[in-house]
Formats: sequence, C-alpha cells, structure tokens
Amino acid sequence: MDISQQILLQFNTVRSTVTRTVMLVPAYIKYLLESICNLPFYT
Repeated sequence: MDISQQILLQFNTVRSTVTRTVMLVPAYIKYLLESICNLPFYT
C-alpha cells in the first residue's frame, strides 16, 4: 500500500466520522435544550 492510498483511507475515515458527528449534533443539542427546559430553575 503506497502513501497516497493510506492518506486517502485516513481521509475517508475522518470524513465519515465528521459526517456521523454532524448528524448527531442536532439531536444532541435538542436533548440538551430539553434537559435545560425541564429544569425548574426559572420557578
């Protein structure tokens, strides 16, 4: 395996990880907001 293939493989791994993270971020933010809204700190 030459170095360019290795770099490409690394890039694809990073890209898929980033894609998965980006997909998860909105759900995480929604969960966070719901958690904050459920806290009775404003009563």
